[in-house]
Amino acid sequence: MGIWTIPAVKSKNRLSMTLPIIPAALEILCRRWSENQDHPPSTFVFLSLNPTSKTGHLHDIRDSWEALLRRAGIEDFQVHDLRRSLGSWQTITGASPPSSANHWATKANKQPLFMRECTLIPYARALKNAVEVI
Repeated sequence: MGIWTIPAVKSKNRLSMTLPIIPAALEILCRRWSENQDHPPSTFVFLSLNPTSKTGHLHDIRDSWEALLRRAGIEDFQVHDLRRSLGSWQTITGASPPSSANHWATKANKQPLFMRECTLIPYARALKNAVEVI
């Protein structure tokens, strides 16, 4: 199990977020990072395919997402739909409300910080269970 901490200055709602990375996702991230070391070594997991990229990493996934949908023959499906589906599957597989609330990580989630930290392990378990069922 991995942990990913997004500092407040990098998060959309300016709140620091600590998120678990389930083993299946961690395996993919580690594999991609390792594969990227064949190119000029990089600290990025998702390198940009654009040779003129200023950052060197994937910044906007719209073109890649649209290409993926075309190849799969899928229409009218947004990246955000994946997040909603995962949250729903967490609930379906028995995640507690505080555990599921961590998934959304919005300002509307008014849990005290210590409660968010206390629910990190059940949240990780629920996230892992949901992915396995899907």
